[in-house]
Amino acid sequence: MQNRESKLWLIFSISVGIIGLVIYIGFFVLLYFQGHFNWSSPIVLQNSSSIGSFLSGAVGSLWILVSVILLYQTLRLQRKEFLTNRFETTYFNMLSNLQELISSMSSDTEVIIESDKQGKAYLHYTFNKLKRTYEKKLKPRIQDIRKNEKSEDEKEKEIVNIIVLEYEKLFQYNSFNLGHYFRYVYNIMKYVLTEVESEIEKEKYFGILQAQMSNDELGLLFYNSLSKFSVNKKGEPVFRNWLDKYKIIENIDGNYVFDDFLINKYSATKFWYKINPKIA
Repeated sequence: MQNRESKLWLIFSISVGIIGLVIYIGFFVLLYFQGHFNWSSPIVLQNSSSIGSFLSGAVGSLWILVSVILLYQTLRLQRKEFLTNRFETTYFNMLSNLQELISSMSSDTEVIIESDKQGKAYLHYTFNKLKRTYEKKLKPRIQDIRKNEKSEDEKEKEIVNIIVLEYEKLFQYNSFNLGHYFRYVYNIMKYVLTEVESEIEKEKYFGILQAQMSNDELGLLFYNSLSKFSVNKKGEPVFRNWLDKYKIIENIDGNYVFDDFLINKYSATKFWYKINPKIA
Protein backbone atom coordinates (compact mmCIF):
# COMPACT_ATOMS: atom_id res chain seq x y z
CA MET A 1 0.00 0.00 0.00
CA GLN A 2 2.78 2.41 0.94
CA ASN A 3 4.81 1.52 -2.15
CA ARG A 4 1.77 2.18 -4.32
CA GLU A 5 1.20 5.54 -2.63
CA SER A 6 4.86 6.51 -3.15
CA LYS A 7 4.63 5.62 -6.84
CA LEU A 8 1.51 7.76 -7.22
CA TRP A 9 3.23 10.74 -5.59
CA LEU A 10 6.26 10.27 -7.88
CA ILE A 11 4.06 10.11 -10.97
CA PHE A 12 2.22 13.23 -9.82
CA SER A 13 5.50 15.10 -9.26
CA ILE A 14 6.87 14.13 -12.66
CA SER A 15 3.57 15.10 -14.30
CA VAL A 16 3.60 18.54 -12.67
CA GLY A 17 7.23 19.03 -13.69
CA ILE A 18 6.44 18.10 -17.30
CA ILE A 19 3.44 20.44 -17.32
CA GLY A 20 5.68 23.27 -16.11
CA LEU A 21 8.23 22.49 -18.80
CA VAL A 22 5.53 22.39 -21.51
CA ILE A 23 4.16 25.75 -20.35
CA TYR A 24 7.65 27.18 -20.35
CA ILE A 25 8.44 25.98 -23.89
CA GLY A 26 4.93 26.68 -25.18
CA PHE A 27 5.07 30.25 -23.90
CA PHE A 28 8.26 30.98 -25.86
CA VAL A 29 6.88 29.29 -28.98
CA LEU A 30 3.74 31.44 -28.74
CA LEU A 31 5.81 34.61 -28.37
CA TYR A 32 7.92 33.63 -31.32
CA PHE A 33 4.97 33.11 -33.67
CA GLN A 34 3.41 36.37 -32.51
CA GLY A 35 6.53 38.19 -33.66
CA HIS A 36 7.80 39.20 -30.23
CA PHE A 37 11.23 37.81 -31.04
CA ASN A 38 12.69 40.21 -33.56
CA TRP A 39 16.44 39.98 -33.34
CA SER A 40 16.98 43.15 -35.36
CA SER A 41 14.96 45.27 -32.89
CA PRO A 42 16.31 46.52 -29.58
CA ILE A 43 15.27 44.62 -26.41
CA VAL A 44 12.42 46.27 -24.53
CA LEU A 45 13.27 45.86 -20.86
CA GLN A 46 9.69 46.35 -19.70
CA ASN A 47 8.44 43.50 -21.92
CA SER A 48 11.30 41.25 -20.84
CA SER A 49 10.50 42.00 -17.22
CA SER A 50 6.85 41.08 -17.75
CA ILE A 51 7.81 37.79 -19.41
CA GLY A 52 10.20 36.94 -16.57
CA SER A 53 7.58 37.72 -13.95
CA PHE A 54 5.04 35.48 -15.66
CA LEU A 55 7.44 32.57 -15.98
CA SER A 56 8.68 32.85 -12.42
CA GLY A 57 5.11 33.09 -11.14
CA ALA A 58 3.50 30.35 -13.19
CA VAL A 59 6.19 27.83 -14.07
CA GLY A 60 8.38 28.55 -11.04
CA SER A 61 5.50 27.86 -8.66
CA LEU A 62 4.88 24.47 -10.26
CA TRP A 63 8.54 23.49 -9.94
CA ILE A 64 8.61 24.68 -6.33
CA LEU A 65 5.57 22.46 -5.71
CA VAL A 66 7.42 19.50 -7.24
CA SER A 67 10.47 20.21 -5.07
CA VAL A 68 8.33 20.31 -1.92
CA ILE A 69 6.61 17.03 -2.83
CA LEU A 70 9.91 15.30 -3.54
CA LEU A 71 11.39 16.61 -0.30
CA TYR A 72 8.34 15.36 1.62
CA GLN A 73 8.64 11.94 0.01
CA THR A 74 12.35 11.77 0.77
CA LEU A 75 11.77 12.56 4.45
CA ARG A 76 8.87 10.11 4.55
CA LEU A 77 10.97 7.29 3.07
CA GLN A 78 13.82 8.05 5.47
CA ARG A 79 11.43 7.86 8.42
CA LYS A 80 9.98 4.59 7.12
CA GLU A 81 13.48 3.14 6.73
CA PHE A 82 14.40 4.25 10.26
CA LEU A 83 11.26 2.65 11.73
CA THR A 84 11.82 -0.55 9.75
CA ASN A 85 15.43 -0.80 10.92
CA ARG A 86 14.39 -0.18 14.52
CA PHE A 87 11.63 -2.81 14.29
CA GLU A 88 13.88 -5.43 12.70
CA THR A 89 16.62 -4.86 15.26
CA THR A 90 14.14 -5.49 18.08
CA TYR A 91 12.45 -8.37 16.26
CA PHE A 92 15.63 -10.31 15.52
CA ASN A 93 16.85 -9.68 19.06
CA MET A 94 13.59 -11.24 20.27
CA LEU A 95 14.17 -14.27 18.04
CA SER A 96 17.70 -14.58 19.38
CA ASN A 97 16.40 -14.35 22.95
CA LEU A 98 13.88 -17.08 22.14
CA GLN A 99 16.70 -19.43 21.17
CA GLU A 100 18.54 -18.54 24.38
CA LEU A 101 15.36 -19.25 26.32
CA ILE A 102 15.13 -22.71 24.72
CA SER A 103 18.79 -23.42 25.43
CA SER A 104 18.27 -22.54 29.09
CA MET A 105 15.46 -25.09 29.49
CA SER A 106 16.33 -28.09 31.63
CA SER A 107 14.52 -30.92 33.36
CA ASP A 108 13.43 -30.51 36.96
CA THR A 109 14.67 -33.49 38.98
CA GLU A 110 11.65 -33.20 41.27
CA VAL A 111 9.29 -33.56 38.33
CA ILE A 112 11.11 -35.51 35.65
CA ILE A 113 13.19 -38.57 36.38
CA GLU A 114 15.65 -37.89 33.56
CA SER A 115 17.33 -34.68 34.65
CA ASP A 116 19.94 -34.51 31.90
CA LYS A 117 17.62 -33.08 29.25
CA GLN A 118 18.38 -29.53 28.17
CA GLY A 119 17.32 -27.17 25.39
CA LYS A 120 15.85 -28.83 22.32
CA ALA A 121 16.55 -32.26 23.81
CA TYR A 122 14.28 -31.32 26.70
CA LEU A 123 11.50 -30.27 24.29
CA HIS A 124 11.93 -33.52 22.35
CA TYR A 125 11.74 -35.58 25.53
CA THR A 126 8.69 -33.64 26.74
CA PHE A 127 6.75 -34.13 23.52
CA ASN A 128 7.68 -37.81 23.33
CA LYS A 129 6.35 -38.23 26.84
CA LEU A 130 2.98 -36.93 25.63
CA LYS A 131 3.16 -39.23 22.60
CA ARG A 132 3.93 -42.29 24.72
CA THR A 133 0.97 -41.49 26.94
CA TYR A 134 -1.22 -41.23 23.86
CA GLU A 135 -0.03 -44.56 22.45
CA LYS A 136 -0.40 -46.51 25.71
CA LYS A 137 -3.35 -44.84 27.38
CA LEU A 138 -5.40 -42.68 24.99
CA LYS A 139 -5.29 -44.52 21.68
CA PRO A 140 -7.26 -47.58 22.90
CA ARG A 141 -9.91 -45.30 24.42
CA ILE A 142 -10.19 -43.29 21.20
CA GLN A 143 -10.60 -46.47 19.16
CA ASP A 144 -13.49 -47.48 21.39
CA ILE A 145 -15.08 -44.04 21.02
CA ARG A 146 -14.94 -44.30 17.24
CA LYS A 147 -16.79 -47.62 17.38
CA ASN A 148 -19.75 -46.37 19.40
CA GLU A 149 -22.97 -45.00 17.89
CA LYS A 150 -22.51 -41.37 18.83
CA SER A 151 -22.65 -38.64 16.20
CA GLU A 152 -19.41 -37.45 14.58
CA ASP A 153 -19.64 -34.13 16.43
CA GLU A 154 -19.96 -35.93 19.77
CA LYS A 155 -17.04 -38.21 18.93
CA GLU A 156 -14.91 -35.25 17.89
CA LYS A 157 -15.64 -33.34 21.08
CA GLU A 158 -14.88 -36.33 23.30
CA ILE A 159 -11.67 -37.29 21.49
CA VAL A 160 -10.32 -33.73 21.43
CA ASN A 161 -11.11 -33.28 25.12
CA ILE A 162 -9.32 -36.50 26.07
CA ILE A 163 -6.14 -35.52 24.22
CA VAL A 164 -6.15 -31.89 25.34
CA LEU A 165 -6.71 -32.85 28.98
CA GLU A 166 -3.68 -35.11 28.82
CA TYR A 167 -1.62 -32.27 27.37
CA GLU A 168 -2.80 -29.93 30.15
CA LYS A 169 -1.49 -32.42 32.72
CA LEU A 170 1.85 -32.46 30.92
CA PHE A 171 1.92 -28.65 30.85
CA GLN A 172 1.32 -28.37 34.58
CA TYR A 173 4.34 -30.58 35.24
CA ASN A 174 6.46 -28.52 32.83
CA SER A 175 5.01 -25.04 33.22
CA PHE A 176 8.31 -23.72 34.61
CA ASN A 177 9.68 -24.04 31.06
CA LEU A 178 6.72 -24.21 28.70
CA GLY A 179 4.79 -21.31 30.23
CA HIS A 180 7.70 -18.92 29.66
CA TYR A 181 8.25 -20.22 26.14
CA PHE A 182 4.63 -19.82 25.02
CA ARG A 183 4.31 -16.36 26.57
CA TYR A 184 7.40 -15.27 24.70
CA VAL A 185 6.16 -16.60 21.34
CA TYR A 186 2.84 -14.86 22.00
CA ASN A 187 4.59 -11.55 22.60
CA ILE A 188 6.74 -11.91 19.48
CA MET A 189 3.58 -12.30 17.41
CA LYS A 190 1.88 -9.44 19.25
CA TYR A 191 4.88 -7.19 18.54
CA VAL A 192 4.71 -7.91 14.79
CA LEU A 193 0.95 -7.39 14.67
CA THR A 194 1.28 -4.08 16.53
CA GLU A 195 4.23 -2.61 14.64
CA VAL A 196 3.73 -3.87 11.06
CA GLU A 197 0.87 -2.61 8.87
CA SER A 198 1.34 -4.62 5.67
CA GLU A 199 -0.12 -8.13 5.71
CA ILE A 200 2.59 -9.26 3.29
CA GLU A 201 5.27 -8.02 5.69
CA LYS A 202 3.55 -9.70 8.64
CA GLU A 203 3.54 -13.01 6.79
CA LYS A 204 7.24 -12.56 5.99
CA TYR A 205 8.21 -12.03 9.63
CA PHE A 206 5.97 -14.87 10.83
CA GLY A 207 7.56 -17.10 8.20
CA ILE A 208 10.96 -16.35 9.75
CA LEU A 209 9.58 -17.21 13.20
CA GLN A 210 8.11 -20.48 11.95
CA ALA A 211 11.34 -21.44 10.18
CA GLN A 212 13.20 -21.39 13.51
CA MET A 213 10.82 -23.82 15.18
CA SER A 214 11.61 -27.51 15.48
CA ASN A 215 9.01 -30.26 15.03
CA ASP A 216 8.76 -30.57 18.81
CA GLU A 217 8.13 -26.84 19.20
CA LEU A 218 5.39 -26.92 16.56
CA GLY A 219 3.86 -29.98 18.20
CA LEU A 220 3.80 -28.48 21.69
CA LEU A 221 2.59 -25.15 20.31
CA PHE A 222 -0.23 -26.96 18.52
CA TYR A 223 -1.53 -28.74 21.64
CA ASN A 224 -1.03 -25.70 23.84
CA SER A 225 -3.15 -23.62 21.45
CA LEU A 226 -6.02 -26.08 21.95
CA SER A 227 -5.78 -26.00 25.74
CA LYS A 228 -7.18 -23.73 28.42
CA PHE A 229 -3.72 -22.24 28.89
CA SER A 230 -3.93 -20.49 25.53
CA VAL A 231 -7.07 -18.37 25.98
CA ASN A 232 -7.18 -14.79 27.22
CA LYS A 233 -8.99 -13.46 30.29
CA LYS A 234 -12.26 -13.42 28.35
CA GLY A 235 -11.88 -17.06 27.38
CA GLU A 236 -11.12 -16.16 23.74
CA PRO A 237 -8.59 -18.23 21.77
CA VAL A 238 -6.74 -15.15 20.46
CA PHE A 239 -3.37 -16.88 20.29
CA ARG A 240 -4.77 -19.84 18.34
CA ASN A 241 -6.53 -17.47 15.96
CA TRP A 242 -3.20 -15.78 15.21
CA LEU A 243 -1.49 -19.12 14.67
CA ASP A 244 -4.30 -20.15 12.34
CA LYS A 245 -4.50 -16.89 10.36
CA TYR A 246 -0.76 -16.73 9.71
CA LYS A 247 -0.31 -20.50 9.14
CA ILE A 248 2.33 -20.92 11.85
CA ILE A 249 1.43 -24.60 12.38
CA GLU A 250 0.96 -25.57 8.72
CA ASN A 251 4.28 -27.47 8.52
CA ILE A 252 3.71 -29.62 11.59
CA ASP A 253 4.78 -33.23 11.12
CA GLY A 254 1.73 -35.47 10.68
CA ASN A 255 3.15 -37.87 13.28
CA TYR A 256 2.73 -35.11 15.86
CA VAL A 257 -1.03 -34.86 15.25
CA PHE A 258 -2.58 -37.73 17.20
CA ASP A 259 -6.03 -37.40 15.65
CA ASP A 260 -7.34 -35.47 12.64
CA PHE A 261 -10.23 -34.14 14.71
CA LEU A 262 -7.68 -31.85 16.35
CA ILE A 263 -6.97 -29.85 13.20
CA ASN A 264 -10.61 -28.87 12.76
CA LYS A 265 -9.93 -25.98 15.13
CA TYR A 266 -7.63 -24.56 12.45
CA SER A 267 -10.07 -23.61 9.71
CA ALA A 268 -7.71 -21.29 7.79
CA THR A 269 -4.63 -23.54 7.87
CA LYS A 270 -3.88 -26.00 5.09
CA PHE A 271 -1.73 -28.57 6.81
CA TRP A 272 1.15 -29.72 4.66
CA TYR A 273 0.97 -33.33 5.87
CA LYS A 274 -2.65 -33.50 4.64
CA ILE A 275 -1.77 -32.05 1.23
CA ASN A 276 1.27 -34.35 0.89
CA PRO A 277 0.48 -37.43 3.00
CA LYS A 278 3.56 -39.31 1.72
CA ILE A 279 5.88 -37.04 3.70
CA ALA A 280 3.92 -37.32 6.97
